[in-house]
Amino acid sequence: MKRFPTLVRVLIFCCILSTPLYAYVTRKVLSSSKTIMQIKWPGGPINWQMTTTPGSNISGSREVGDVMRQSFRTWSSIPTALISFTEGPPVTVKAGNDGKNVVVTNLKDNDWTALGLDQSILALTVSFFSDTGQLLDADIVFNPSLSFSTNDTVPPDKIDFQSVLTHEIGHLLGLDHTPSVSSTMFWVIRDGMANQRTPTADDIAGVSSIYPSASFFSKGTLQGTVRTTANVPVYGAVVVAVNSNGQSVASVITDMDGRYSIAGLDAGQYTVYAQTLDVFTNSDDFPTLSRINPGQKVTTGFTARFR
Repeated sequence: MKRFPTLVRVLIFCCILSTPLYAYVTRKVLSSSKTIMQIKWPGGPINWQMTTTPGSNISGSREVGDVMRQSFRTWSSIPTALISFTEGPPVTVKAGNDGKNVVVTNLKDNDWTALGLDQSILALTVSFFSDTGQLLDADIVFNPSLSFSTNDTVPPDKIDFQSVLTHEIGHLLGLDHTPSVSSTMFWVIRDGMANQRTPTADDIAGVSSIYPSASFFSKGTLQGTVRTTANVPVYGAVVVAVNSNGQSVASVITDMDGRYSIAGLDAGQYTVYAQTLDVFTNSDDFPTLSRINPGQKVTTGFTARFR
């Protein structure tokens, strides 16, 4: 089992005041005027470039550039989100705040070590943004010591390159991790698995909330509050929406007041249940939590409830 990073390096790191979290936890920043701002690109298309020579740790039947293009297309083809990309010429530059959004696959081992990252981390999205939340630069860097595959069927001893890149593009667009285990933005992927190549309903709702198209506003929203039997708000509970077919379609982490809001849902009947975050992971895997509510601990120790 391999893990995605639990944080993104940023030019400006700010603490954020309490605000409702949504299913797909998105990244936010506190502006100089103390206004909470969504981290996002000001408009499209978003230009991206790859490094000239892929790393020797990436192998497989599909060409690396073709896999990259497919990963970017999976996000730009979402009908409820206004997202577009353009591909620039290959470059030799590394990650940095230079206005170039580069997918770096040929980093040296000592460069990865210099980033202070654990070897179990697959890739890192290095983002730079203003205090108004406007993204200025975002680079995706792959761990040079791990073996990635571009094959349609992933060998059991390798990591799916397309799944990892699709996940990192979600970060590039402004998404954080999600507690939904089936989602592209879930923070863990297993060797030999290719199940995170395509955004799920949870991922689609999240990115559509950042870059909504007209059709997104026709979708439904579930809202509510999670409280204990003593009527105390539950912070950090995972609330999951299950459709009439028994499928989990979206998840949410409650805010300090126990509130949740899940937007982007198709019309229909849903069951929701609340579960403690520590059943899935811990709050360290959600950097947005510590930025929004620094020093606050999520509520644990309660039994799952359905409604």
